[in-house]
Amino acid sequence: MIYDRIASYLRGDFDAQPERIAWAEAFAADKAAKSLRRCFVDPRNDSGRAPVSASSHFYCARNLHYLLTCAPKEESQPRAKMVFHLGDNVETMAVYLAILAGVPIVTPKADAVQRSVSLVMGGEPLPGHIDMTIDYMGAECPVEVKSMSEYGWEKSRDEGVEDTFGYLTQLQFYMAALKAPRGFFLGV
Repeated sequence: MIYDRIASYLRGDFDAQPERIAWAEAFAADKAAKSLRRCFVDPRNDSGRAPVSASSHFYCARNLHYLLTCAPKEESQPRAKMVFHLGDNVETMAVYLAILAGVPIVTPKADAVQRSVSLVMGGEPLPGHIDMTIDYMGAECPVEVKSMSEYGWEKSRDEGVEDTFGYLTQLQFYMAALKAPRGFFLGV
């Protein structure tokens, strides 16, 4: 549904509504500024961010241990900062296009605030921020945007999304937090 609407829009099958254009532009401007600041101006400022969240690498017990104990982190390499920003841009582009294409988006709105959720695990709240939620058959359902190589996209299309990097775990977390009957990946 999401892909079909975006592809139809990009083919020129219909024009975006003016209010959706304003929404998409406000969303993109806010997301771009936040990503640039997070990746290039304040890359070490994790204040206010939980050490473990729904997007943590649950497949690596060692990494989780280091996060939970707040062990000192090795400085990110310059290339990693650019890769994180590129991923943010892919997410922004996908949500921007979904807005223009008329996908029934619940969040984010023009304020760019993603849907925040939390589940209690081991007595501690585990937060998460969902890329986008849509109204699907009357329920708010999470959408995770993932940038993929051509190989990864074709493999996911043909074989389904695997959980090597915790993508399924992350989406299932969001589904449980929203009590959503369905979750979606949008591969770009």
